[in-house]
Amino acid sequence: MEFERAKQRLKAMDRIHLEDCARQMMEVYEPPIGGMEFGLGRRRGLTKVETKEELEAFSLEMSTDCLWSQATECYVYGDFQACIILLATMLEAALDLKLRVAGLSKEFEKIHPRPEDRTLGRLLRFCESKKILRSEIIKDGWRVNNMRIDAVHLKSSRKMAQGTLVTDLDEIQFFKNAEELKGRPVEVNEEGWITGDNVTFGIDVQRRRYYIVYKFKAGAKEALERTRNVIQAIQETI
Repeated sequence: MEFERAKQRLKAMDRIHLEDCARQMMEVYEPPIGGMEFGLGRRRGLTKVETKEELEAFSLEMSTDCLWSQATECYVYGDFQACIILLATMLEAALDLKLRVAGLSKEFEKIHPRPEDRTLGRLLRFCESKKILRSEIIKDGWRVNNMRIDAVHLKSSRKMAQGTLVTDLDEIQFFKNAEELKGRPVEVNEEGWITGDNVTFGIDVQRRRYYIVYKFKAGAKEALERTRNVIQAIQETI
């Protein structure tokens, strides 16, 4: 593909998605989800590090900031599956930092000597056993972990809705006419033809309405809310 042709293709894609992205950005900025300026790394005001332990902690703080920004950006641009996965990764970094601050990281690493075994589920189980986070916060973490598993392995319960296969992590929106579809990730031309872009689009013939399925959007919105709860709880104790 030629460079100029690639740019034109991207401009067309941006035009189709612009209003939907703007709505999703407003959802991210409004409570209870939080905003893109959220993070752990700036809370301490740390300006320099002198030991290996301080460097590792600082790196984890910066990682949570970066992962939150990436996850919210994915939500804005409709990459909801990636948003869920990034949020679970963010919680791994944040809980690792929590254990370091609490002086429990060595004990956890002794139980799980291989880094690849220090998963979010095991971090949550260890935090639960040490009672260093409230039970409702641990519950939020487990929910994000389970949604991450569903998003990666497509294991969430599936059902047929309007002839389309959907899961508990998906969101369905209905419209009565083509005019209401404008601004969604579809393009309606002058003749009234509708072209879907990056969504599952269909028509409910019996009720005479259109519908769009946003894959993983409901799950991503819930994961943002629950991740924010966990991070705030960690902020209060480090």
